[in-house]
Amino acid sequence: MRLLLDEQASRDALRELLGYTLLNETKADDEVLVYFSGHGETLGSGGRPMGYLMPADAEAERPGVTGLAMSELVGWMGSWPAQRRLLIADACYSGLAVPSVRRIRAAEAPGTAECRPRTQVPVTAVLVAGRQGGLANETDAGGVFTDAFLQALDGIE
Repeated sequence: MRLLLDEQASRDALRELLGYTLLNETKADDEVLVYFSGHGETLGSGGRPMGYLMPADAEAERPGVTGLAMSELVGWMGSWPAQRRLLIADACYSGLAVPSVRRIRAAEAPGTAECRPRTQVPVTAVLVAGRQGGLANETDAGGVFTDAFLQALDGIE
């Protein structure tokens, strides 16, 4: 387990972990969970907005330079050798990660995919606090999504 809190969660540290370490240190039978709780920003509008997770050292007015693009993060996830990969993000505009993950390969279109044991099918999933373009709700105690998620985990026996 790797835990990056506050200033430890810099852009360089996140890029090192997500774009290098997980690619080189995970094995095919591993499971990887990445949980990000923080700020998010978006650039652009219309049909092609880009979402960014904002590391501890990011500059809100320069997300394209100092943030982590959601598309880049989802791309890294697809390259990790791990069998199962899950991104959970409690950040504004985190829904921008979902469209790039939701795809069905032509060979696995509904009705043509054969049943395979779960261990043979790599899975990449994304669970986010809001929709594309949406703000994540917060209280004085922190993110509403994170609070609800922790409560749900607490109920698992």
